[in-house]
Amino acid sequence: MEDDMYNDLKIGTKVLAAFLSIAIITVGFTGYFAFSYGKAFLEKESFKKLTAVREMKAGQIEDYFKQITDQIITFSEDRMIIDAMQSFENAFFDIDRAQGIRAEKMAAFDAELLDYYEKWADVSLGETADRTRDVMPDNVRKKGGCKCVLS
Repeated sequence: MEDDMYNDLKIGTKVLAAFLSIAIITVGFTGYFAFSYGKAFLEKESFKKLTAVREMKAGQIEDYFKQITDQIITFSEDRMIIDAMQSFENAFFDIDRAQGIRAEKMAAFDAELLDYYEKWADVSLGETADRTRDVMPDNVRKKGGCKCVLS
């Protein structure tokens, strides 16, 4: 029955249907290829821009560290900075005396601070929690590690 319906159509209608079918298929393929090409092009351009931004940021970070390094070198050669750092170190280890804190109280502060570091390291550091003694260097712990909290 459908064959009869197709045969009953005029030749102009049949030609129009054929050309319309060919046009729709052609537009579909063209659209698909244009979409694929455009997508690939946009991805490539995006990666180029991201790479350029990454390199620019890397250069800015390197410049920042160079500036900090230059400042450290400059400050390390300044006699006034050297004298101040030596004075700060001496004052740091004498803070308990300056604040009038007894040795027993300072030992309690040190134990409390070390306990805090150990708990913090257990929670925050996971596998490296066994290295909690590294959080407070030996020379600071021996000379009174808790003084940093008081200052």
